[in-house]
Amino acid sequence: MIPVLVAAGVEFGAVKASMSGALGRIVGTTLALWLPLVPLYLFVRHAIQSRTPSRAKKGTGSKLAAPPVTFRDVAGLDTAKEELLEVVACLRDARRYARLNAKTPSGVLLTGPPGTGKTLLAKAVAGEAGVPFFAASASEFVELFVGRGAARIRDLFAEARKKAPCVVFIDELDAVGGRRGMGTNEERDQTLNQLLTELDGFEGRPGVLLLAATNRPEVLDPALTRPGRLSRRVVVPLPDERGRADILAVHLRSIPMAPELDRGSACRALAKITGGFSGAELANVINEAALLAGRKEAEVRAFLHVLAQRASVCYSFGRSRGEQCWALFLNVQNWPPGLSLSTKLAAHLLLPHVRKKPLLLLMRGL
Repeated sequence: MIPVLVAAGVEFGAVKASMSGALGRIVGTTLALWLPLVPLYLFVRHAIQSRTPSRAKKGTGSKLAAPPVTFRDVAGLDTAKEELLEVVACLRDARRYARLNAKTPSGVLLTGPPGTGKTLLAKAVAGEAGVPFFAASASEFVELFVGRGAARIRDLFAEARKKAPCVVFIDELDAVGGRRGMGTNEERDQTLNQLLTELDGFEGRPGVLLLAATNRPEVLDPALTRPGRLSRRVVVPLPDERGRADILAVHLRSIPMAPELDRGSACRALAKITGGFSGAELANVINEAALLAGRKEAEVRAFLHVLAQRASVCYSFGRSRGEQCWALFLNVQNWPPGLSLSTKLAAHLLLPHVRKKPLLLLMRGL
């Protein structure tokens, strides 16, 4: 081409191509294409991180080698402990039941009001049997994108199979185990289906036990509670008077009291005025009493009196500032609908230790 141009007398020249200019054009084109996608990427990443707890990675749930909790540490739940003793025996000696061709329970559902000790019971089962304990909340399996919750279920149970014999505990099961077709989304249905599949896989494989807890068993899917999956149901009720005394004794172990005060008598007296309290509420009463005693610099000999005052932390009977009458504290803001004054008046009329004292009504929370 150059000789032809020279022969024709055409004037021409050459310009050296700039690499920086070409690189700039490439970078500009790339930014124009991908820069609009950056906000979308950041949004998706934030959504995933916000829906995934920091400890809910692969192998969702926390693991304890063997919880330092046994049935000795669980007070006021004698009936529930008796029902779980057979489950503990299956974990301890699964071969004995296998020789009898007996299928060990694949799952146990713990039901009852909040604060009654369902999580503590689950830890005690693993601690009593001396096996690893995997704990997870059902809300950890509810993800933004379809399929991620089911994958977490698979990871949890795959890790549990490697550590068998062990206990897998899922708290608040109703968050993922609700009835299908009642307003639930596709992701939750897939997660539940995966959980059902894992439970069927456990059948005939002794050594791995699922314990699940819920406050609302009526909303669970029937396929989850059928025989072969969560085949057993253990009710964890509110403690009776004897159970409350036992629970109070456990929490009073670390509380310093005067030598002349009898702890057993103190627990029995407090159990009489804390009807309807759960184990968590009783623990809160003890803690609040200790805090109040510390603020007032009270002697340990007056601790029982202070504790009776703090028994009104939810609703109950207590002494009113040293007056010779029984005060009925009504915390209206914390009352559930339907809990009427007649409930307390009936207790005043029926309980012997209350009937001997005049009744003083102190309205609080208005």
